[in-house]
Amino acid sequence: MKTILLEGTELSGKTTLAKSVRQKLTNEGFIIVINSGPINKTSSLVNNPLNIAKRIHSPSLKEFLYTLSLITDSNPKEMYLEVDFFMQERYFPSVIAYSRVFNSFGINRYVGDYLQRFYPSFDINVLVKTSLETRLERIKTRNVKTRLDEIIEERPQIASDLEREIQRVLCKEKNYFELNTDEMNIDEATEEIYRRIM
Repeated sequence: MKTILLEGTELSGKTTLAKSVRQKLTNEGFIIVINSGPINKTSSLVNNPLNIAKRIHSPSLKEFLYTLSLITDSNPKEMYLEVDFFMQERYFPSVIAYSRVFNSFGINRYVGDYLQRFYPSFDINVLVKTSLETRLERIKTRNVKTRLDEIIEERPQIASDLEREIQRVLCKEKNYFELNTDEMNIDEATEEIYRRIM
């Protein structure tokens, strides 16, 4: 089994790309699982900190609980023995990036890079990027805007800061590469991932 991490900020094209890759691999007879959020969704060590985090307002404590939950998460190679590919959409780099951009006094600003070594590693690590202009256009087409959408519209530089921070964390991983969804269409991006994972 090969594991793939698909990282990137809102509206960079991750979900669309993940679905396209799944379709291509499924058509070729492979079994692929796409996951978002915790890998082990049944573990109380993972879910209890996440559930507590949803009910509190302190950014630092919320961030600590997210970090704690991911440290106890499982390696997909130990959980998904019957599949050919496991694709994780967003994981630890996002947790570090968002905390460093939005929470200057949080735990991940100081120890996040150290804690990264305790998290499951992936065989292929992909950063999906897009331009600020494209991101803003995609926000306009959304039926329901998130709070982060509104923040990015008010302060567009936030999106660039997040993307740069995710890049800083993820580029240290093995088999790292970037895909810019402004420079290639979904079929081209799918083929590039397929070429690298086969």
